[in-house]
Amino acid sequence: MVLFRHTVVLILLAVLPAGASSASASRPIAPPKNEVRAIWVTTAAGLDWPHSTDRRQQQESLRSIILTAKRMGFNTIFFQVRPRGDTYFRSKYEPWADRLTGTIGKDPGWDPLATLLTMAHAEGMDVHAWFNVFKIRGPNPVGESTPRHPSRALAAWCVADAGEIWLDPGRPEVRTYLVSVVMDLVRSYDIDGLNFDFIRYPGQKFDDAETYARYGKGMSLHDWRRANITAFVRDAYSQATAAKPRLRIGSSPLGVYRDDANSDRRGSYYWVFQDSYGWLREGIHDYVSPQIYWMNEPWNREPPFHRVVKDWKGLTGGRHVYPGIAAYRPEIRKDLGAYIDTVRSSGLQGEVFFRWENMLGPGAHTDRYRMPANIPAMPWKDPVPPMPVTDLTVEETVPGVYRLQWTLPPPAADGDTAAYYNVYRWTNAQIPMHLPESRIAITRPGTHTLVDSTNSDGKARFYYAVTAFDRSHNESASSPVICSITERVMGPALTPLPPTPSRPVTLAITIEHSTGRPTVVHYSIPDRTRVAVDIIRRRDGIPDTLHSMLVRAVQDGGTYAVSLTGVALDPGAYTIRLTTSEKSIDQQIRVGP
Repeated sequence: MVLFRHTVVLILLAVLPAGASSASASRPIAPPKNEVRAIWVTTAAGLDWPHSTDRRQQQESLRSIILTAKRMGFNTIFFQVRPRGDTYFRSKYEPWADRLTGTIGKDPGWDPLATLLTMAHAEGMDVHAWFNVFKIRGPNPVGESTPRHPSRALAAWCVADAGEIWLDPGRPEVRTYLVSVVMDLVRSYDIDGLNFDFIRYPGQKFDDAETYARYGKGMSLHDWRRANITAFVRDAYSQATAAKPRLRIGSSPLGVYRDDANSDRRGSYYWVFQDSYGWLREGIHDYVSPQIYWMNEPWNREPPFHRVVKDWKGLTGGRHVYPGIAAYRPEIRKDLGAYIDTVRSSGLQGEVFFRWENMLGPGAHTDRYRMPANIPAMPWKDPVPPMPVTDLTVEETVPGVYRLQWTLPPPAADGDTAAYYNVYRWTNAQIPMHLPESRIAITRPGTHTLVDSTNSDGKARFYYAVTAFDRSHNESASSPVICSITERVMGPALTPLPPTPSRPVTLAITIEHSTGRPTVVHYSIPDRTRVAVDIIRRRDGIPDTLHSMLVRAVQDGGTYAVSLTGVALDPGAYTIRLTTSEKSIDQQIRVGP
Protein backbone atom coordinates (compact mmCIF):
# COMPACT_ATOMS: atom_id res chain seq x y z
CA MET A 1 0.00 0.00 0.00
CA VAL A 2 1.27 3.45 -0.87
CA LEU A 3 1.77 5.87 2.03
CA PHE A 4 -1.56 7.35 3.16
CA ARG A 5 -2.11 11.00 2.40
CA HIS A 6 -2.67 13.44 5.25
CA THR A 7 -5.73 15.00 3.62
CA VAL A 8 -8.71 12.84 2.74
CA VAL A 9 -9.89 13.81 -0.73
CA LEU A 10 -13.55 13.45 -1.59
CA ILE A 11 -14.23 12.86 -5.28
CA LEU A 12 -17.47 14.28 -6.59
CA LEU A 13 -19.03 11.73 -8.91
CA ALA A 14 -21.83 11.96 -11.41
CA VAL A 15 -24.91 9.92 -10.54
CA LEU A 16 -27.24 8.54 -13.18
CA PRO A 17 -30.96 8.23 -12.62
CA ALA A 18 -32.05 4.72 -11.72
CA GLY A 19 -32.47 2.52 -14.78
CA ALA A 20 -30.67 4.88 -17.14
CA SER A 21 -27.99 3.61 -19.48
CA SER A 22 -24.55 4.44 -18.13
CA ALA A 23 -22.56 3.60 -21.22
CA SER A 24 -22.25 7.28 -22.07
CA ALA A 25 -21.41 8.42 -18.54
CA SER A 26 -18.19 10.44 -18.36
CA ARG A 27 -17.51 9.74 -14.69
CA PRO A 28 -18.22 6.70 -12.52
CA ILE A 29 -21.02 6.33 -10.00
CA ALA A 30 -19.85 6.80 -6.41
CA PRO A 31 -19.05 3.36 -4.95
CA PRO A 32 -21.30 2.14 -2.13
CA LYS A 33 -19.92 1.13 1.23
CA ASN A 34 -21.64 -2.28 1.01
CA GLU A 35 -21.65 -4.25 -2.25
CA VAL A 36 -21.40 -7.86 -3.35
CA ARG A 37 -18.56 -8.10 -5.87
CA ALA A 38 -18.66 -11.67 -7.10
CA ILE A 39 -17.10 -13.79 -9.82
CA TRP A 40 -18.20 -17.14 -11.21
CA VAL A 41 -15.25 -19.58 -11.30
CA THR A 42 -16.17 -22.26 -13.85
CA THR A 43 -14.95 -25.84 -13.51
CA ALA A 44 -17.14 -27.32 -16.29
CA ALA A 45 -14.76 -28.39 -19.07
CA GLY A 46 -11.97 -26.80 -17.02
CA LEU A 47 -12.86 -23.38 -18.45
CA ASP A 48 -11.46 -21.39 -15.51
CA TRP A 49 -10.02 -24.21 -13.42
CA PRO A 50 -8.39 -26.74 -13.38
CA HIS A 51 -6.15 -26.55 -16.43
CA SER A 52 -4.13 -29.69 -15.66
CA THR A 53 -4.32 -32.91 -13.67
CA ASP A 54 -1.20 -32.07 -11.64
CA ARG A 55 -2.17 -31.63 -8.00
CA ARG A 56 0.52 -29.03 -7.23
CA GLN A 57 -0.41 -26.95 -10.25
CA GLN A 58 -4.10 -27.16 -9.35
CA GLN A 59 -3.45 -25.94 -5.81
CA GLU A 60 -1.15 -23.13 -6.91
CA SER A 61 -3.55 -21.90 -9.57
CA LEU A 62 -6.45 -22.02 -7.11
CA ARG A 63 -4.45 -19.89 -4.68
CA SER A 64 -3.61 -17.51 -7.51
CA ILE A 65 -7.30 -17.10 -8.33
CA ILE A 66 -8.12 -16.17 -4.74
CA LEU A 67 -5.25 -13.74 -4.27
CA THR A 68 -5.76 -12.11 -7.67
CA ALA A 69 -9.50 -11.76 -7.10
CA LYS A 70 -8.84 -10.15 -3.72
CA ARG A 71 -6.34 -7.74 -5.25
CA MET A 72 -8.88 -6.82 -7.96
CA GLY A 73 -11.44 -5.85 -5.31
CA PHE A 74 -13.73 -8.90 -5.34
CA ASN A 75 -15.19 -10.08 -2.03
CA THR A 76 -17.18 -13.17 -3.11
CA ILE A 77 -16.39 -16.30 -5.13
CA PHE A 78 -19.08 -18.43 -6.79
CA PHE A 79 -17.12 -21.68 -7.18
CA GLN A 80 -18.64 -24.40 -9.37
CA VAL A 81 -18.69 -27.47 -7.13
CA ARG A 82 -21.10 -29.64 -9.18
CA PRO A 83 -20.86 -28.88 -12.89
CA ARG A 84 -22.39 -31.95 -14.55
CA GLY A 85 -23.40 -34.51 -11.93
CA ASP A 86 -19.75 -34.76 -10.84
CA THR A 87 -18.13 -32.90 -7.97
CA TYR A 88 -15.20 -30.86 -6.74
CA PHE A 89 -16.01 -31.78 -3.15
CA ARG A 90 -16.04 -35.12 -1.34
CA SER A 91 -19.59 -36.39 -1.94
CA LYS A 92 -21.32 -39.49 -0.62
CA TYR A 93 -23.54 -39.60 -3.68
CA GLU A 94 -21.61 -38.47 -6.77
CA PRO A 95 -18.13 -39.03 -8.24
CA TRP A 96 -15.09 -36.78 -8.32
CA ALA A 97 -14.89 -34.82 -11.59
CA ASP A 98 -12.61 -36.36 -14.20
CA ARG A 99 -10.89 -32.99 -14.76
CA LEU A 100 -9.06 -33.48 -11.46
CA THR A 101 -7.23 -36.69 -12.36
CA GLY A 102 -8.26 -37.65 -15.89
CA THR A 103 -10.52 -40.40 -14.55
CA ILE A 104 -14.03 -39.85 -13.26
CA GLY A 105 -14.45 -40.89 -9.64
CA LYS A 106 -10.73 -41.11 -8.91
CA ASP A 107 -9.80 -39.51 -5.59
CA PRO A 108 -7.47 -36.57 -6.33
CA GLY A 109 -5.76 -36.91 -2.96
CA TRP A 110 -6.95 -33.51 -1.79
CA ASP A 111 -10.20 -31.60 -1.44
CA PRO A 112 -10.52 -28.58 -3.78
CA LEU A 113 -13.54 -27.04 -2.04
CA ALA A 114 -12.07 -27.40 1.46
CA THR A 115 -8.79 -25.89 0.25
CA LEU A 116 -10.56 -23.04 -1.50
CA LEU A 117 -12.59 -22.25 1.62
CA THR A 118 -9.46 -22.08 3.77
CA MET A 119 -7.72 -19.78 1.29
CA ALA A 120 -10.69 -17.50 0.67
CA HIS A 121 -11.71 -17.16 4.30
CA ALA A 122 -8.14 -16.24 5.25
CA GLU A 123 -8.46 -13.33 2.80
CA GLY A 124 -11.86 -12.30 4.16
CA MET A 125 -13.78 -13.50 1.09
CA ASP A 126 -17.10 -15.36 1.04
CA VAL A 127 -17.56 -18.56 -0.99
CA HIS A 128 -20.87 -19.67 -2.51
CA ALA A 129 -20.99 -23.26 -3.75
CA TRP A 130 -22.20 -22.99 -7.37
CA PHE A 131 -24.35 -26.10 -7.90
CA ASN A 132 -25.81 -27.07 -11.30
CA VAL A 133 -29.06 -28.82 -10.42
CA PHE A 134 -31.04 -30.69 -13.09
CA LYS A 135 -28.62 -30.70 -16.02
CA ILE A 136 -26.14 -33.49 -15.32
CA ARG A 137 -24.30 -34.30 -18.55
CA GLY A 138 -23.48 -33.20 -22.06
CA PRO A 139 -23.55 -35.52 -25.06
CA ASN A 140 -20.58 -37.70 -24.03
CA PRO A 141 -21.27 -40.75 -21.84
CA VAL A 142 -19.26 -41.32 -18.67
CA GLY A 143 -17.44 -44.39 -17.44
CA GLU A 144 -18.11 -46.42 -14.33
CA SER A 145 -17.04 -44.96 -11.00
CA THR A 146 -17.66 -45.16 -7.27
CA PRO A 147 -20.03 -43.51 -6.54
CA ARG A 148 -21.64 -43.94 -9.94
CA HIS A 149 -22.45 -40.91 -12.02
CA PRO A 150 -26.20 -40.08 -11.78
CA SER A 151 -26.63 -40.58 -15.53
CA ARG A 152 -25.80 -44.26 -14.84
CA ALA A 153 -27.12 -44.73 -11.31
CA LEU A 154 -30.40 -42.88 -12.02
CA ALA A 155 -30.78 -43.64 -15.73
CA ALA A 156 -34.52 -44.33 -15.38
CA TRP A 157 -35.02 -40.78 -14.09
CA CYS A 158 -33.02 -39.07 -16.86
CA VAL A 159 -34.29 -37.41 -20.04
CA ALA A 160 -32.19 -36.59 -23.11
CA ASP A 161 -32.80 -33.12 -24.54
CA ALA A 162 -30.85 -31.55 -27.43
CA GLY A 163 -27.88 -33.83 -26.81
CA GLU A 164 -27.80 -33.21 -23.04
CA ILE A 165 -28.90 -35.33 -20.08
CA TRP A 166 -31.29 -33.88 -17.52
CA LEU A 167 -32.80 -35.31 -14.37
CA ASP A 168 -36.59 -35.12 -14.66
CA PRO A 169 -37.79 -32.41 -12.20
CA GLY A 170 -41.32 -33.88 -12.19
CA ARG A 171 -40.24 -37.00 -10.30
CA PRO A 172 -40.43 -36.56 -6.51
CA GLU A 173 -37.58 -39.05 -6.08
CA VAL A 174 -35.33 -36.85 -8.25
CA ARG A 175 -35.96 -33.85 -6.04
CA THR A 176 -35.39 -35.93 -2.91
CA TYR A 177 -32.11 -37.21 -4.31
CA LEU A 178 -30.89 -33.72 -5.23
CA VAL A 179 -31.74 -32.32 -1.80
CA SER A 180 -29.70 -35.19 -0.30
CA VAL A 181 -26.69 -34.20 -2.41
CA VAL A 182 -27.15 -30.56 -1.35
CA MET A 183 -27.40 -31.44 2.34
CA ASP A 184 -24.28 -33.61 2.19
CA LEU A 185 -22.46 -30.55 0.89
CA VAL A 186 -24.00 -28.15 3.43
CA ARG A 187 -23.24 -30.34 6.44
CA SER A 188 -19.68 -31.14 5.38
CA TYR A 189 -18.31 -27.71 4.39
CA ASP A 190 -18.15 -24.23 5.87
CA ILE A 191 -19.62 -22.57 2.79
CA ASP A 192 -21.14 -19.10 3.05
CA GLY A 193 -23.80 -19.62 0.41
CA LEU A 194 -25.37 -21.80 -2.28
CA ASN A 195 -25.79 -20.59 -5.86
CA PHE A 196 -28.12 -22.88 -7.84
CA ASP A 197 -27.82 -22.95 -11.64
CA PHE A 198 -29.78 -24.94 -14.24
CA ILE A 199 -32.56 -24.88 -11.66
CA ARG A 200 -35.07 -25.19 -14.47
CA TYR A 201 -36.27 -27.20 -17.46
CA PRO A 202 -34.22 -27.01 -20.68
CA GLY A 203 -37.22 -25.63 -22.61
CA GLN A 204 -40.85 -26.16 -23.43
CA LYS A 205 -40.39 -29.36 -25.49
CA PHE A 206 -39.02 -31.46 -22.63
CA ASP A 207 -40.11 -35.10 -22.95
CA ASP A 208 -41.93 -35.63 -19.67
CA ALA A 209 -45.39 -36.76 -20.84
CA GLU A 210 -45.23 -39.98 -18.82
CA THR A 211 -44.20 -38.16 -15.64
CA TYR A 212 -46.90 -35.52 -16.15
CA ALA A 213 -49.55 -38.20 -16.61
CA ARG A 214 -48.50 -39.81 -13.34
CA TYR A 215 -48.01 -36.72 -11.15
CA GLY A 216 -49.82 -33.83 -12.88
CA LYS A 217 -52.97 -34.11 -10.72
CA GLY A 218 -55.07 -31.97 -13.04
CA MET A 219 -52.69 -28.98 -13.14
CA SER A 220 -51.78 -27.35 -16.43
CA LEU A 221 -48.46 -28.58 -17.79
CA HIS A 222 -46.78 -25.20 -17.31
CA ASP A 223 -48.07 -24.65 -13.77
CA TRP A 224 -47.07 -28.20 -12.85
CA ARG A 225 -43.56 -27.73 -14.17
CA ARG A 226 -43.11 -24.47 -12.25
CA ALA A 227 -44.43 -26.18 -9.13
CA ASN A 228 -41.86 -28.97 -9.54
CA ILE A 229 -38.93 -26.53 -9.64
CA THR A 230 -40.35 -24.56 -6.72
CA ALA A 231 -40.79 -27.76 -4.71
CA PHE A 232 -37.06 -28.45 -4.98
CA VAL A 233 -36.24 -24.83 -4.05
CA ARG A 234 -38.54 -24.95 -1.03
CA ASP A 235 -37.21 -28.27 0.28
CA ALA A 236 -33.55 -27.36 -0.27
CA TYR A 237 -33.95 -23.97 1.42
CA SER A 238 -35.88 -25.37 4.38
CA GLN A 239 -33.43 -28.15 5.13
CA ALA A 240 -30.24 -26.18 4.44
CA THR A 241 -31.22 -23.19 6.59
CA ALA A 242 -32.41 -25.49 9.38
CA ALA A 243 -28.90 -26.95 9.44
CA LYS A 244 -27.10 -23.60 8.97
CA PRO A 245 -29.39 -20.60 9.52
CA ARG A 246 -26.94 -17.97 8.24
CA LEU A 247 -26.36 -19.77 4.91
CA ARG A 248 -27.18 -17.51 1.94
CA ILE A 249 -29.17 -19.38 -0.69
CA GLY A 250 -29.93 -18.11 -4.16
CA SER A 251 -29.83 -18.98 -7.84
CA SER A 252 -28.93 -17.67 -11.28
CA PRO A 253 -32.14 -17.62 -13.34
CA LEU A 254 -32.35 -16.46 -16.93
CA GLY A 255 -32.05 -12.71 -17.27
CA VAL A 256 -35.72 -11.78 -17.84
CA TYR A 257 -38.15 -12.91 -15.16
CA ARG A 258 -41.39 -12.78 -17.08
CA ASP A 259 -42.50 -11.52 -20.48
CA ASP A 260 -46.06 -11.89 -21.69
CA ALA A 261 -45.14 -14.10 -24.65
CA ASN A 262 -44.60 -17.82 -24.09
CA SER A 263 -42.37 -17.83 -27.18
CA ASP A 264 -39.80 -15.45 -25.66
CA ARG A 265 -36.81 -17.64 -24.79
CA ARG A 266 -35.45 -14.95 -22.47
CA GLY A 267 -38.43 -15.10 -20.13
CA SER A 268 -37.60 -17.66 -17.47
CA TYR A 269 -41.11 -17.88 -15.99
CA TYR A 270 -42.71 -19.15 -19.19
CA TRP A 271 -39.89 -20.68 -21.19
CA VAL A 272 -37.99 -22.71 -18.55
CA PHE A 273 -40.52 -22.55 -15.67
CA GLN A 274 -38.52 -20.57 -13.10
CA ASP A 275 -40.65 -18.53 -10.72
CA SER A 276 -37.62 -16.75 -9.28
CA TYR A 277 -39.53 -13.68 -8.09
CA GLY A 278 -41.98 -16.03 -6.39
CA TRP A 279 -39.06 -17.66 -4.55
CA LEU A 280 -37.95 -14.28 -3.25
CA ARG A 281 -41.47 -13.32 -2.17
CA GLU A 282 -42.03 -16.67 -0.43
CA GLY A 283 -38.73 -16.31 1.43
CA ILE A 284 -37.19 -19.50 0.03
CA HIS A 285 -34.41 -17.51 -1.65
CA ASP A 286 -32.15 -14.90 -0.14
CA TYR A 287 -30.93 -13.56 -3.47
CA VAL A 288 -30.94 -14.08 -7.20
CA SER A 289 -28.12 -13.33 -9.65
CA PRO A 290 -30.05 -13.20 -12.95
CA GLN A 291 -28.00 -13.78 -16.09
CA ILE A 292 -28.53 -10.37 -17.73
CA TYR A 293 -26.04 -11.14 -20.48
CA TRP A 294 -26.95 -8.29 -22.82
CA MET A 295 -25.56 -4.91 -23.77
CA ASN A 296 -26.53 -1.62 -22.19
CA GLU A 297 -27.54 -0.27 -25.59
CA PRO A 298 -30.14 -2.16 -27.68
CA TRP A 299 -28.50 -4.52 -30.18
CA ASN A 300 -29.89 -7.32 -32.36
CA ARG A 301 -33.26 -7.28 -30.54
CA GLU A 302 -31.61 -7.86 -27.15
CA PRO A 303 -33.36 -6.30 -24.17
CA PRO A 304 -31.11 -3.47 -22.90
CA PHE A 305 -29.15 -4.37 -19.79
CA HIS A 306 -30.19 -1.19 -17.97
CA ARG A 307 -33.88 -1.84 -18.64
CA VAL A 308 -33.74 -5.40 -17.30
CA VAL A 309 -31.80 -4.21 -14.22
CA LYS A 310 -34.52 -1.62 -13.60
CA ASP A 311 -37.18 -4.34 -13.89
CA TRP A 312 -35.40 -6.44 -11.29
CA LYS A 313 -35.30 -3.49 -8.90
CA GLY A 314 -39.06 -3.89 -8.70
CA LEU A 315 -38.84 -7.67 -8.20
CA THR A 316 -36.67 -8.03 -5.10
CA GLY A 317 -39.37 -9.19 -2.69
CA GLY A 318 -37.34 -7.50 0.04
CA ARG A 319 -34.31 -9.71 -0.72
CA HIS A 320 -31.10 -9.16 -2.72
CA VAL A 321 -30.52 -9.07 -6.48
CA TYR A 322 -26.99 -9.21 -7.95
CA PRO A 323 -27.21 -8.83 -11.74
CA GLY A 324 -25.00 -11.21 -13.72
CA ILE A 325 -22.78 -9.40 -16.25
CA ALA A 326 -21.45 -11.07 -19.42
CA ALA A 327 -17.72 -10.41 -19.16
CA TYR A 328 -17.23 -13.21 -21.73
CA ARG A 329 -18.61 -10.91 -24.46
CA PRO A 330 -15.83 -8.64 -25.81
CA GLU A 331 -18.25 -5.80 -26.58
CA ILE A 332 -19.34 -5.81 -22.91
CA ARG A 333 -15.96 -6.56 -21.37
CA LYS A 334 -14.38 -3.45 -22.93
CA ASP A 335 -16.69 -1.22 -20.87
CA LEU A 336 -17.47 -3.18 -17.71
CA GLY A 337 -17.26 -0.05 -15.61
CA ALA A 338 -20.42 1.26 -17.28
CA TYR A 339 -22.31 -1.93 -16.34
CA ILE A 340 -21.18 -1.62 -12.73
CA ASP A 341 -22.39 1.98 -12.77
CA THR A 342 -25.77 0.85 -14.08
CA VAL A 343 -26.18 -1.61 -11.21
CA ARG A 344 -25.06 0.94 -8.65
CA SER A 345 -27.45 3.58 -9.97
CA SER A 346 -30.33 1.10 -9.62
CA GLY A 347 -29.71 0.62 -5.90
CA LEU A 348 -29.30 -3.17 -6.17
CA GLN A 349 -26.82 -4.80 -3.82
CA GLY A 350 -24.00 -5.89 -6.14
CA GLU A 351 -23.03 -7.73 -9.30
CA VAL A 352 -21.55 -11.04 -10.49
CA PHE A 353 -19.31 -11.53 -13.53
CA PHE A 354 -19.27 -14.52 -15.84
CA ARG A 355 -16.56 -15.68 -15.82
CA TRP A 356 -13.14 -15.58 -14.10
CA GLU A 357 -10.72 -15.78 -17.02
CA ASN A 358 -12.72 -13.15 -18.90
CA MET A 359 -11.97 -10.69 -16.08
CA LEU A 360 -8.20 -11.01 -16.38
CA GLY A 361 -6.13 -8.43 -18.19
CA PRO A 362 -5.73 -4.67 -17.82
CA GLY A 363 -8.71 -2.39 -17.35
CA ALA A 364 -11.28 -5.14 -16.77
CA HIS A 365 -13.44 -2.88 -14.63
CA THR A 366 -11.29 0.29 -14.56
CA ASP A 367 -11.19 1.77 -11.06
CA ARG A 368 -14.70 0.86 -9.90
CA TYR A 369 -13.33 -1.42 -7.17
CA ARG A 370 -10.55 0.93 -6.08
CA MET A 371 -11.96 1.06 -2.55
CA PRO A 372 -12.92 -2.20 -0.80
CA ALA A 373 -16.56 -2.95 0.00
CA ASN A 374 -18.28 -4.77 2.82
CA ILE A 375 -20.70 -7.56 1.89
CA PRO A 376 -24.29 -6.41 2.60
CA ALA A 377 -25.99 -7.97 5.59
CA MET A 378 -29.26 -9.92 5.35
CA PRO A 379 -31.27 -8.84 8.42
CA TRP A 380 -34.02 -11.41 7.78
CA LYS A 381 -31.43 -14.13 8.42
CA ASP A 382 -29.49 -12.59 11.31
CA PRO A 383 -30.63 -9.23 12.78
CA VAL A 384 -28.22 -9.22 15.74
CA PRO A 385 -25.00 -7.19 15.31
CA PRO A 386 -21.81 -8.12 17.16
CA MET A 387 -20.76 -6.30 20.32
CA PRO A 388 -18.74 -3.11 19.77
CA VAL A 389 -15.02 -2.70 20.33
CA THR A 390 -14.38 -0.84 23.60
CA ASP A 391 -10.60 -0.99 24.09
CA LEU A 392 -9.16 0.68 21.00
CA THR A 393 -5.72 2.24 21.50
CA VAL A 394 -3.63 4.30 19.09
CA GLU A 395 0.14 4.65 19.44
CA GLU A 396 2.42 6.70 17.26
CA THR A 397 5.46 4.56 16.49
CA VAL A 398 7.26 7.16 14.36
CA PRO A 399 5.95 10.56 13.24
CA GLY A 400 2.85 10.05 11.13
CA VAL A 401 2.72 6.26 11.61
CA TYR A 402 0.11 4.95 14.04
CA ARG A 403 -0.38 1.48 15.43
CA LEU A 404 -3.98 0.66 16.30
CA GLN A 405 -4.78 -2.24 18.60
CA TRP A 406 -7.97 -3.70 20.06
CA THR A 407 -9.20 -6.99 21.49
CA LEU A 408 -11.99 -9.38 20.53
CA PRO A 409 -15.28 -8.06 21.94
CA PRO A 410 -17.50 -10.45 23.92
CA PRO A 411 -20.13 -12.55 22.15
CA ALA A 412 -23.42 -10.90 21.16
CA ALA A 413 -26.83 -12.04 22.40
CA ASP A 414 -27.00 -14.72 19.67
CA GLY A 415 -23.54 -16.04 20.57
CA ASP A 416 -21.79 -14.60 17.49
CA THR A 417 -18.35 -13.09 17.95
CA ALA A 418 -16.52 -10.61 15.75
CA ALA A 419 -15.11 -12.12 12.55
CA TYR A 420 -13.38 -9.04 11.11
CA TYR A 421 -13.32 -5.26 11.48
CA ASN A 422 -13.66 -1.94 9.69
CA VAL A 423 -11.09 0.70 10.63
CA TYR A 424 -12.10 4.33 10.07
CA ARG A 425 -10.01 7.52 10.03
CA TRP A 426 -11.09 11.12 9.64
CA THR A 427 -9.83 14.63 10.29
CA ASN A 428 -12.42 15.36 13.00
CA ALA A 429 -14.30 13.37 15.59
CA GLN A 430 -17.50 13.22 13.53
CA ILE A 431 -16.41 10.30 11.35
CA PRO A 432 -18.90 9.80 8.46
CA MET A 433 -18.87 6.01 8.61
CA HIS A 434 -21.48 5.71 5.88
CA LEU A 435 -18.90 6.99 3.38
CA PRO A 436 -16.41 4.42 2.07
CA GLU A 437 -13.78 7.20 1.98
CA SER A 438 -13.66 7.21 5.77
CA ARG A 439 -12.78 3.51 5.94
CA ILE A 440 -9.04 2.86 5.66
CA ALA A 441 -9.13 -0.91 6.03
CA ILE A 442 -11.27 -4.03 6.20
CA THR A 443 -9.12 -6.37 8.27
CA ARG A 444 -8.46 -10.02 7.62
CA PRO A 445 -10.28 -12.43 9.93
CA GLY A 446 -8.68 -12.66 13.36
CA THR A 447 -6.62 -9.47 12.93
CA HIS A 448 -6.71 -7.09 15.92
CA THR A 449 -4.01 -4.59 14.90
CA LEU A 450 -3.39 -2.17 12.06
CA VAL A 451 -0.45 0.08 11.15
CA ASP A 452 -1.61 3.30 9.49
CA SER A 453 1.02 5.30 7.61
CA THR A 454 -0.44 8.77 7.16
CA ASN A 455 2.55 10.46 5.47
CA SER A 456 2.18 13.33 7.93
CA ASP A 457 4.80 15.06 10.07
CA GLY A 458 3.40 13.73 13.33
CA LYS A 459 1.73 17.05 14.21
CA ALA A 460 -1.51 16.39 12.35
CA ARG A 461 -4.56 15.30 14.29
CA PHE A 462 -6.41 12.15 13.19
CA TYR A 463 -9.49 10.47 14.63
CA TYR A 464 -9.91 6.69 14.57
CA ALA A 465 -12.76 4.27 15.22
CA VAL A 466 -13.27 0.54 14.74
CA THR A 467 -16.45 -1.49 14.16
CA ALA A 468 -16.84 -5.26 14.39
CA PHE A 469 -18.56 -7.55 11.86
CA ASP A 470 -19.89 -11.08 12.38
CA ARG A 471 -19.95 -13.87 9.77
CA SER A 472 -23.38 -12.60 8.63
CA HIS A 473 -21.76 -9.20 7.87
CA ASN A 474 -23.71 -7.31 10.50
CA GLU A 475 -21.81 -4.22 11.64
CA SER A 476 -21.56 -3.29 15.31
CA ALA A 477 -21.87 0.13 16.83
CA SER A 478 -18.69 2.16 16.72
CA SER A 479 -15.93 2.00 19.27
CA PRO A 480 -15.15 5.26 21.09
CA VAL A 481 -13.43 7.68 18.71
CA ILE A 482 -9.73 8.00 19.56
CA CYS A 483 -7.63 11.03 18.67
CA SER A 484 -4.05 10.37 17.58
CA ILE A 485 -2.66 13.45 19.36
CA THR A 486 -4.28 12.55 22.66
CA GLU A 487 -2.95 9.03 22.51
CA ARG A 488 0.58 10.26 21.80
CA VAL A 489 0.53 12.44 24.91
CA MET A 490 -0.87 9.67 27.08
CA GLY A 491 1.66 7.03 26.03
CA PRO A 492 5.28 6.85 24.91
CA ALA A 493 6.04 7.14 21.21
CA LEU A 494 9.08 6.69 19.06
CA THR A 495 10.57 9.87 17.59
CA PRO A 496 12.94 10.18 14.64
CA LEU A 497 16.64 10.59 15.27
CA PRO A 498 17.91 14.03 14.27
CA PRO A 499 19.08 14.02 10.67
CA THR A 500 22.83 14.23 10.42
CA PRO A 501 25.14 13.64 7.44
CA SER A 502 26.92 10.85 9.33
CA ARG A 503 23.75 8.89 10.02
CA PRO A 504 23.63 5.75 7.81
CA VAL A 505 20.94 4.74 5.37
CA THR A 506 19.07 1.77 6.94
CA LEU A 507 16.31 -0.61 5.94
CA ALA A 508 14.32 -2.98 8.17
CA ILE A 509 11.14 -5.01 7.69
CA THR A 510 8.62 -6.04 10.34
CA ILE A 511 7.48 -9.62 9.69
CA GLU A 512 4.27 -11.32 10.80
CA HIS A 513 5.66 -14.49 12.31
CA SER A 514 2.66 -16.73 11.67
CA THR A 515 2.79 -16.30 7.89
CA GLY A 516 6.19 -14.79 7.17
CA ARG A 517 4.34 -11.91 5.55
CA PRO A 518 6.02 -8.45 5.76
CA THR A 519 3.75 -5.88 7.43
CA VAL A 520 5.81 -2.67 7.69
CA VAL A 521 8.92 -1.38 5.92
CA HIS A 522 11.05 0.93 8.08
CA TYR A 523 13.90 3.00 6.65
CA SER A 524 16.13 5.89 7.66
CA ILE A 525 17.91 8.49 5.53
CA PRO A 526 20.50 11.04 6.80
CA ASP A 527 19.34 14.11 4.92
CA ARG A 528 17.09 15.30 2.11
CA THR A 529 17.30 12.95 -0.87
CA ARG A 530 15.32 11.24 -3.59
CA VAL A 531 13.84 7.96 -2.27
CA ALA A 532 12.39 4.87 -3.94
CA VAL A 533 11.15 1.77 -2.10
CA ASP A 534 10.14 -1.23 -4.22
CA ILE A 535 9.06 -4.84 -3.79
CA ILE A 536 10.70 -7.11 -6.37
CA ARG A 537 9.59 -10.69 -7.05
CA ARG A 538 12.38 -13.26 -7.36
CA ARG A 539 11.95 -16.59 -9.15
CA ASP A 540 14.50 -19.25 -10.02
CA GLY A 541 15.46 -19.06 -13.68
CA ILE A 542 13.27 -16.00 -14.33
CA PRO A 543 14.54 -12.40 -14.22
CA ASP A 544 13.47 -10.45 -11.16
CA THR A 545 10.34 -8.38 -11.80
CA LEU A 546 8.94 -5.28 -10.12
CA HIS A 547 5.93 -6.25 -7.99
CA SER A 548 5.00 -2.97 -6.23
CA MET A 549 6.26 0.59 -6.03
CA LEU A 550 5.83 1.67 -2.40
CA VAL A 551 7.54 5.08 -2.38
CA ARG A 552 8.57 7.60 -5.03
CA ALA A 553 9.39 10.90 -3.30
CA VAL A 554 11.96 13.49 -2.23
CA GLN A 555 12.12 13.25 1.57
CA ASP A 556 13.89 15.04 4.41
CA GLY A 557 16.26 13.14 6.66
CA GLY A 558 14.51 10.99 9.24
CA THR A 559 12.93 7.60 9.92
CA TYR A 560 9.93 6.50 7.90
CA ALA A 561 7.54 3.54 7.88
CA VAL A 562 5.33 2.20 5.11
CA SER A 563 2.42 -0.14 5.89
CA LEU A 564 2.04 -3.13 3.56
CA THR A 565 -1.60 -3.66 4.50
CA GLY A 566 -3.40 -4.36 1.25
CA VAL A 567 -0.32 -5.33 -0.75
CA ALA A 568 -1.02 -8.82 -2.13
CA LEU A 569 2.01 -11.12 -1.93
CA ASP A 570 1.78 -14.69 -3.19
CA PRO A 571 4.03 -17.21 -1.43
CA GLY A 572 7.59 -16.93 -2.69
CA ALA A 573 10.84 -14.96 -2.56
CA TYR A 574 10.99 -11.16 -2.71
CA THR A 575 13.48 -8.34 -2.41
CA ILE A 576 12.63 -5.09 -0.60
CA ARG A 577 14.85 -2.42 -2.20
CA LEU A 578 15.56 1.05 -0.80
CA THR A 579 17.22 3.39 -3.29
CA THR A 580 18.44 6.91 -2.55
CA SER A 581 20.49 9.32 -4.64
CA GLU A 582 23.65 7.89 -3.11
CA LYS A 583 22.93 4.30 -2.14
CA SER A 584 20.83 1.18 -2.68
CA ILE A 585 20.03 -1.43 -0.01
CA ASP A 586 18.31 -4.79 -0.54
CA GLN A 587 16.70 -7.06 2.02
CA GLN A 588 15.59 -10.55 1.00
CA ILE A 589 12.38 -12.02 2.40
CA ARG A 590 10.31 -15.12 1.82
CA VAL A 591 6.53 -15.17 2.25
CA GLY A 592 5.29 -18.51 3.61
CA PRO A 593 4.43 -21.28 3.43
